[in-house]
Amino acid sequence: MTNYIDIDDEKYPESLRKIKNPPQKLYYKGDINLLNTKCFSVVGSRDLTDYGRHIEKLFVNRIARTRTTIVSRISYRSG
Repeated sequence: MTNYIDIDDEKYPESLRKIKNPPQKLYYKGDINLLNTKCFSVVGSRDLTDYGRHIEKLFVNRIARTRTTIVSRISYRSG
């Protein structure tokens, strides 16, 4: 189930409120409180190559071992 919070919600991450043009809504799955921990965002290509997928897996696995929350932006193509 996907949930969302808006910028006025007390659970909205303070670090995001401070950036220029913060998102007005955050959609999430899981524990929203993890966004108040040390986070790392993964952004990639929609047309990932086999090599890119391999490197991404290595990179993300190493970051996960540091107990850093990995944030992923999922976008869907319209049309």
